[in-house]
Amino acid sequence: MFRRAGEVRQASRSRAFQALALAVLVTLAAWPLAAAPTPPAAPDLPVSARITLPAPDIDPSPPLAPASCPVPAALTTAGLPLGAVRAALRPGGHLEILAVGSGSILGPPPGEVFDSFPYRLAQALKGTAPGAEIVLSLYGGRGLTAATLAATLDQTLAARPAQLVLWQTGTIEALRQLPPPALAHALDEGAARVRASGAALILIDPPYSRFLRMHADLAPYEAVLRGAATLPGVMLFPRFDLMRGWAKGGGIDLERVGRAERRAEARRLQACLGRALAQQVLSGVALAAPAMGPRLGR
Repeated sequence: MFRRAGEVRQASRSRAFQALALAVLVTLAAWPLAAAPTPPAAPDLPVSARITLPAPDIDPSPPLAPASCPVPAALTTAGLPLGAVRAALRPGGHLEILAVGSGSILGPPPGEVFDSFPYRLAQALKGTAPGAEIVLSLYGGRGLTAATLAATLDQTLAARPAQLVLWQTGTIEALRQLPPPALAHALDEGAARVRASGAALILIDPPYSRFLRMHADLAPYEAVLRGAATLPGVMLFPRFDLMRGWAKGGGIDLERVGRAERRAEARRLQACLGRALAQQVLSGVALAAPAMGPRLGR
């Protein structure tokens, strides 16, 4: 117990700020709030969705100006061959993608999953391989930590076997100032479960945000994610670096648009991230080409 009232007030302010920061940042990669957020008392109940991708010309991605979100090859060149994904994308194949994480994995609030970047990734893959069936499963919720998700991966993968798993993580840990070694342990445990299932794993780091950088030290959590990406069957999608490049280059920037433009900008951001992630996945598919034989067909 604190001995002085001043220390109690300081600790209360710190806890209140952390709760407020959590409420703001878990939605920042999707759709900034139009009014002051109400700090949640506990994480939202997880949301689960399963989508079979329609033809590529249905529900098209919003138009993207070339300068709004360029995708440098240096940031999205895969270091991991995705042989199982390549085989599943052949005509008549069946690709299962599982996306897990906290709030931003589900798209702009209140969970508009058809605008989420995992959906836009799956849509881009469907455009590349329209002869394959692609099914996207999403499981996430605001405030979910890596430890919580790692503990459920066995059950989730048993219910929804996948060739590719996307795991968005690190933001909640940074905002709550949870120990980085705990994040490392959760990622190591989760990666082992994904690997045992036969799937490849792509980790997705926190979003770029001036607010987040001002009030949370991301460096140790980014270091943990980079370390986890060296595990067998794992690679990292650098969402933070991509979004920072777009914002600093005058492109997509949710913190610099007016309230009336936020929804449209959020949809464009999700589409940009989905396109960049598709470029990384297809890079991994190409790496598997020598071992897998003929190229993808239509």
